[in-house]
Amino acid sequence: MKKKDIDFEGMEFQWQGVDMVLHIYTKRFIHEGENFILIRIFNRTEQSKREKELIHMIGEMTANIVTIAKGYALLPLQPILREEQRHILLERVPVLCQEQNVSRLAIQFSGITSIDEEWAVLLKNLMMSLRMLGIEVVLAGMRPQVVMQFTENHIQLDGVRTFMNVQQATKYFLETGLKPRFE
Repeated sequence: MKKKDIDFEGMEFQWQGVDMVLHIYTKRFIHEGENFILIRIFNRTEQSKREKELIHMIGEMTANIVTIAKGYALLPLQPILREEQRHILLERVPVLCQEQNVSRLAIQFSGITSIDEEWAVLLKNLMMSLRMLGIEVVLAGMRPQVVMQFTENHIQLDGVRTFMNVQQATKYFLETGLKPRFE
Protein backbone atom coordinates (compact mmCIF):
# COMPACT_ATOMS: atom_id res chain seq x y z
CA MET A 1 0.00 0.00 0.00
CA LYS A 2 1.44 3.34 -1.08
CA LYS A 3 1.29 6.08 1.53
CA LYS A 4 0.30 9.57 0.39
CA ASP A 5 2.17 12.80 0.89
CA ILE A 6 0.65 15.18 3.41
CA ASP A 7 -0.03 18.87 2.82
CA PHE A 8 -1.34 21.03 5.68
CA GLU A 9 -2.26 24.52 4.48
CA GLY A 10 -2.80 27.15 7.15
CA MET A 11 -2.14 25.05 10.23
CA GLU A 12 -2.34 27.23 13.32
CA PHE A 13 0.53 26.70 15.72
CA GLN A 14 1.83 28.34 18.86
CA TRP A 15 5.54 28.40 19.57
CA GLN A 16 7.19 30.19 22.50
CA GLY A 17 4.01 32.19 23.10
CA VAL A 18 3.76 33.34 19.47
CA ASP A 19 0.75 32.41 17.32
CA MET A 20 1.83 31.24 13.89
CA VAL A 21 0.21 29.94 10.73
CA LEU A 22 2.27 27.27 9.01
CA HIS A 23 2.13 25.43 5.73
CA ILE A 24 3.55 21.94 6.20
CA TYR A 25 4.32 19.75 3.22
CA THR A 26 5.68 16.20 3.28
CA LYS A 27 7.13 14.24 0.39
CA ARG A 28 7.94 10.55 0.64
CA PHE A 29 10.81 9.14 -1.42
CA ILE A 30 13.17 6.20 -1.61
CA HIS A 31 16.89 6.72 -1.86
CA GLU A 32 19.30 3.81 -2.15
CA GLY A 33 16.59 1.44 -0.94
CA GLU A 34 15.72 3.41 2.17
CA ASN A 35 12.43 5.27 2.81
CA PHE A 36 12.68 8.94 3.62
CA ILE A 37 10.22 11.72 4.32
CA LEU A 38 11.11 15.26 3.42
CA ILE A 39 9.24 17.82 5.50
CA ARG A 40 9.10 21.47 4.47
CA ILE A 41 7.61 24.04 6.80
CA PHE A 42 6.71 27.52 5.58
CA ASN A 43 5.79 30.34 7.94
CA ARG A 44 2.61 31.87 6.45
CA THR A 45 1.73 33.99 9.49
CA GLU A 46 2.11 37.38 7.81
CA GLN A 47 0.41 36.21 4.62
CA SER A 48 -2.51 34.81 6.64
CA LYS A 49 -2.78 38.07 8.58
CA ARG A 50 -2.88 40.09 5.32
CA GLU A 51 -5.53 37.75 3.87
CA LYS A 52 -7.72 38.18 6.96
CA GLU A 53 -7.34 41.98 6.74
CA LEU A 54 -8.23 41.87 3.04
CA ILE A 55 -11.30 39.71 3.71
CA HIS A 56 -12.38 42.15 6.42
CA MET A 57 -11.88 45.11 4.06
CA ILE A 58 -13.86 43.36 1.30
CA GLY A 59 -16.63 42.71 3.82
CA GLU A 60 -16.71 46.38 4.83
CA MET A 61 -16.86 47.50 1.20
CA THR A 62 -19.51 44.93 0.30
CA ALA A 63 -21.97 46.04 2.97
CA ASN A 64 -21.23 49.76 3.03
CA ILE A 65 -24.44 51.57 3.97
CA VAL A 66 -23.97 55.32 3.36
CA THR A 67 -26.44 57.63 5.12
CA ILE A 68 -27.96 60.27 2.81
CA ALA A 69 -30.21 61.79 5.45
CA LYS A 70 -31.96 60.50 8.55
CA GLY A 71 -33.83 57.37 7.47
CA TYR A 72 -32.45 57.43 3.91
CA ALA A 73 -29.35 55.54 2.82
CA LEU A 74 -27.35 54.33 -0.15
CA LEU A 75 -25.82 50.90 -0.79
CA PRO A 76 -23.13 51.18 -3.47
CA LEU A 77 -22.84 47.66 -4.88
CA GLN A 78 -19.41 46.25 -5.63
CA PRO A 79 -18.61 43.34 -7.96
CA ILE A 80 -18.92 39.99 -6.21
CA LEU A 81 -15.47 38.42 -6.30
CA ARG A 82 -15.84 35.85 -3.53
CA GLU A 83 -18.68 33.66 -2.33
CA GLU A 84 -18.39 35.22 1.13
CA GLN A 85 -19.53 38.55 -0.33
CA ARG A 86 -22.93 37.07 -1.21
CA HIS A 87 -23.43 36.04 2.39
CA ILE A 88 -22.17 39.39 3.66
CA LEU A 89 -24.72 41.24 1.53
CA LEU A 90 -27.60 39.03 2.61
CA GLU A 91 -26.66 38.96 6.29
CA ARG A 92 -25.14 42.35 7.08
CA VAL A 93 -27.08 44.80 4.92
CA PRO A 94 -30.46 44.16 6.61
CA VAL A 95 -28.83 44.31 10.05
CA LEU A 96 -26.97 47.55 9.24
CA CYS A 97 -30.15 49.09 7.81
CA GLN A 98 -32.04 48.22 10.96
CA GLU A 99 -29.25 49.47 13.24
CA GLN A 100 -29.09 52.78 11.32
CA ASN A 101 -32.91 53.14 11.24
CA VAL A 102 -32.98 53.15 7.44
CA SER A 103 -36.51 53.26 6.07
CA ARG A 104 -35.58 53.89 2.42
CA LEU A 105 -32.54 52.44 0.65
CA ALA A 106 -31.19 53.22 -2.81
CA ILE A 107 -29.07 50.40 -4.20
CA GLN A 108 -26.48 51.94 -6.52
CA PHE A 109 -25.53 49.77 -9.49
CA SER A 110 -22.90 51.97 -11.15
CA GLY A 111 -20.08 49.66 -9.95
CA ILE A 112 -21.68 46.59 -11.54
CA THR A 113 -20.73 45.87 -15.15
CA SER A 114 -22.55 42.57 -15.61
CA ILE A 115 -25.02 40.29 -13.88
CA ASP A 116 -25.97 36.66 -14.16
CA GLU A 117 -28.75 34.56 -12.72
CA GLU A 118 -26.92 34.16 -9.39
CA TRP A 119 -26.68 37.96 -9.13
CA ALA A 120 -30.39 38.25 -9.85
CA VAL A 121 -31.28 35.71 -7.16
CA LEU A 122 -28.99 37.50 -4.70
CA LEU A 123 -30.61 40.85 -5.49
CA LYS A 124 -34.14 39.47 -5.19
CA ASN A 125 -33.34 37.82 -1.84
CA LEU A 126 -31.72 40.99 -0.52
CA MET A 127 -34.65 43.15 -1.59
CA MET A 128 -37.16 40.67 -0.14
CA SER A 129 -35.34 40.72 3.22
CA LEU A 130 -35.27 44.51 3.25
CA ARG A 131 -38.94 44.80 2.28
CA MET A 132 -39.90 42.38 5.06
CA LEU A 133 -38.18 44.78 7.45
CA GLY A 134 -40.33 47.60 6.08
CA ILE A 135 -37.55 49.22 4.06
CA GLU A 136 -38.43 50.70 0.69
CA VAL A 137 -35.78 49.74 -1.88
CA VAL A 138 -35.05 51.51 -5.16
CA LEU A 139 -32.35 50.81 -7.75
CA ALA A 140 -30.19 53.53 -9.26
CA GLY A 141 -27.41 53.89 -11.78
CA MET A 142 -27.76 50.71 -13.85
CA ARG A 143 -25.51 50.59 -16.88
CA PRO A 144 -27.16 49.91 -20.25
CA GLN A 145 -25.38 46.54 -20.61
CA VAL A 146 -26.69 45.46 -17.18
CA VAL A 147 -30.23 46.47 -18.14
CA MET A 148 -29.85 44.40 -21.33
CA GLN A 149 -28.71 41.41 -19.24
CA PHE A 150 -31.79 41.79 -17.03
CA THR A 151 -34.04 41.64 -20.08
CA GLU A 152 -32.05 38.92 -21.91
CA ASN A 153 -32.19 36.68 -18.83
CA HIS A 154 -35.89 37.44 -18.24
CA ILE A 155 -35.11 38.80 -14.78
CA GLN A 156 -38.07 40.73 -13.42
CA LEU A 157 -38.01 43.05 -10.47
CA ASP A 158 -41.71 43.62 -10.02
CA GLY A 159 -42.69 46.73 -8.13
CA VAL A 160 -39.15 48.07 -7.82
CA ARG A 161 -38.57 51.69 -8.77
CA THR A 162 -35.48 52.35 -10.84
CA PHE A 163 -33.67 55.61 -11.44
CA MET A 164 -30.99 56.71 -13.87
CA ASN A 165 -28.72 57.88 -11.05
CA VAL A 166 -28.49 58.38 -7.30
CA GLN A 167 -29.49 62.03 -7.58
CA GLN A 168 -32.87 61.05 -9.05
CA ALA A 169 -33.38 58.42 -6.35
CA THR A 170 -32.52 60.95 -3.65
CA LYS A 171 -34.90 63.49 -5.17
CA TYR A 172 -37.64 60.83 -5.17
CA PHE A 173 -36.97 60.05 -1.50
CA LEU A 174 -37.04 63.70 -0.53
CA GLU A 175 -40.19 64.54 -2.52
CA THR A 176 -42.27 61.52 -1.50
CA GLY A 177 -41.29 60.88 2.09
CA LEU A 178 -41.11 62.58 5.38
CA LYS A 179 -38.78 65.52 5.31
CA PRO A 180 -35.43 64.21 6.56
CA ARG A 181 -33.22 65.95 9.04
CA PHE A 182 -29.65 66.21 7.83
CA GLU A 183 -27.24 65.58 10.64
